[in-house]
Amino acid sequence: MVFKKTKTNFNIVLNSTLTSSFTGNIYNGNYYVNLSSLIDDEIEDYKKRYKITFRLKTASSTNILSSQSYLCELYINSRVYNQENLLTNYTLGVLSKSLDDSLNNYYAFDTFPNDNPPLVIQNLDRSNSLNIQFHILETGAFFTNMPNYILILNFEKID
Repeated sequence: MVFKKTKTNFNIVLNSTLTSSFTGNIYNGNYYVNLSSLIDDEIEDYKKRYKITFRLKTASSTNILSSQSYLCELYINSRVYNQENLLTNYTLGVLSKSLDDSLNNYYAFDTFPNDNPPLVIQNLDRSNSLNIQFHILETGAFFTNMPNYILILNFEKID
């Protein structure tokens, strides 16, 4: 009997302080992802559904306001056979705030995987980049004062 080990879970860590790892800026960054290093080579594994949860931690900032809500959005870019790019938009969730410096009322984002419901995507077929965007929920505008962050995306294959 032969057993094949399959990679059912993997994490992608995005760190905004590593500016060479993305193009754009920290509130609208494009990260290239080599999924072949994370998923088994069989094409069927790319076509499986995946559940995504995330953890996000930021530096403290005077620009995070207690009166506003902030969203993290994920765009997954896939190349199709005719070389056109398809971009799929997913809202990862609302970012949880914590008072990081009570003396100065500085807030930080500290969002845990259970803070938002998991996101289910239908497949990762030919996906080659991730775009992360941060928006102010009340206005829909980019949160251009986003502090540096570490974002951990957890992918779990759903059989």
